[in-house]
Amino acid sequence: MPVPTRARRGDLVLAASLFAGLAALSWLRWASFQGDLSREWTVPMRLAAGERLWKDVGYYYGPLAPYAVAGAFRAFGATVATYAGLGLLAAAGTMAALLLAGRRFLTPAASAGAAAVAVGVLAFAPENGAFVAPYAMAALLAIGFAWSAFLLASSGRVALAGLAGALALLAKPEAAPALLGAAIAAGSWRAGARLLATAGLAAAAVYAVAMAGIPFGDLVSYGPLRHFAMPPEFRELYLRVSGLHPALLLRGIGGLAAGAALLAGWSLLATGLVSRRARLSASGGALFAAGLLASALVLGEPVVTTGVRGLPLLLAAAGLVAFVDLRRGDPSARLPLAAALLGLAFAWRTALWTVPAFPYAPLAAVSALPAVAWLLGVRVPRAAPEAIRPRASILAAAPLLLAPILFLPRLVLFYRAPRTEVAGPAGRWLPPGDEGELFSKVAAHLLKAGVKDRDLVVLPEAGALGFLLGVRSPLRFEQVLPGHVDARVDRDLAGDLDRARPTRVVFVSRPTPEYGPVVFGRDYAVEVAARLARDYVVEERFAAGEMTAVVLRRR
Repeated sequence: MPVPTRARRGDLVLAASLFAGLAALSWLRWASFQGDLSREWTVPMRLAAGERLWKDVGYYYGPLAPYAVAGAFRAFGATVATYAGLGLLAAAGTMAALLLAGRRFLTPAASAGAAAVAVGVLAFAPENGAFVAPYAMAALLAIGFAWSAFLLASSGRVALAGLAGALALLAKPEAAPALLGAAIAAGSWRAGARLLATAGLAAAAVYAVAMAGIPFGDLVSYGPLRHFAMPPEFRELYLRVSGLHPALLLRGIGGLAAGAALLAGWSLLATGLVSRRARLSASGGALFAAGLLASALVLGEPVVTTGVRGLPLLLAAAGLVAFVDLRRGDPSARLPLAAALLGLAFAWRTALWTVPAFPYAPLAAVSALPAVAWLLGVRVPRAAPEAIRPRASILAAAPLLLAPILFLPRLVLFYRAPRTEVAGPAGRWLPPGDEGELFSKVAAHLLKAGVKDRDLVVLPEAGALGFLLGVRSPLRFEQVLPGHVDARVDRDLAGDLDRARPTRVVFVSRPTPEYGPVVFGRDYAVEVAARLARDYVVEERFAAGEMTAVVLRRR
């Protein structure tokens, strides 16, 4: 089994270099204001000010991420700089855990390939996919601690692995299936069971304390039990996220097959060429050519995008191959099998739509890389004679190693396009597109008018503006979106407006096609819209491109 040595530190050097370079390229440009960034800023800000999770402020995930960020805010201030610093640490730590875990069963070339794609393609993916400011810090921490549990379990530190598993569950309860992979990595049924028991009991104890005294209905409407009463708008969103939506299904299946053929075909072709096996080369070449043609002519997308699309299918194949190898008596297949199970626990969510420029896909896909790199760069090259397997591994991993170079123009185009800075007392940010121009105008107006804490509401989900201005919203829930706001939440938020009587409300245009054909004030948030119409008048209107914002002032 490969053992890390001085000679094989190239993968970590590559990962660190890519991380530093892409962090500089994308600095403070990682996410849009019109998205989950607002929740990721405002919820910890409110916790740092003394509010209680789920009781005073809604949040659908576990308590770890918001309280960790809140702790940083209390220690260093609720600023963009604090969040960026913590985001960099969390992203780097997650990458380190994943790559160090993979090193336990990967060759140097395969490990470098996993590092290249993980950091060079996924960790700074455009369109709200960057790990430094992810759609949910909870998701990033769940992945990081799941891989930490794997790494500790495979090192024989089962008790610590159980505690790491508990932290993964406290970030997102949905991380539970991933701990099965960590349990297998522990090496025995007894050790695996101890890991799972430690993680489950420790997490359950913390959840019990965090939820104490909060009514069950509130935990459903405003807390982590929301997904047990999933509204139809969420089902619509998740169908699109997974690629199972009828409008995406055929392209999703085609992309999955094409990407898998592209990468698996190259691995077979490379191994066949190095070992001079004509039949293997021919079959691999045919698969590679089919994937390449499908990417260019059918999907009409960059080859890196197609390759990433194939990761879930290759991950499933890696798990199956490792399982068969283990059943045949190969003990070295245990860790690849464990890594495949851990990866599948996250990758299923975007299985048919693993597109790097899609907000949820990079985090879902990154855990596939250790097992996929094993399949392409270790297992397939075993078909070559032992003496030339290192050369076969390097050649088989070439597409993974080249991916950051091929993807770099896309990152430069997205992150270095001209942007307008939005600044406030809490720091500055450069959102994409027309957002910077629009929000800079609104921020300047509000700073001139004067804003106070709990006296400003930004709808439907651009609370990041309030964070930059250093003020909290008086609403219990700040993502006033389809599915988030049912009849009960609508009444509650309207009551919050009546009690707090905020001086100003900013309403920013925010189409919501991902939730289906729904309209604010007609299909959802009806009572909130009625309060705005009754109690507020237009103070100012702003526009930038196709985006608009209206500042309302209380009558």
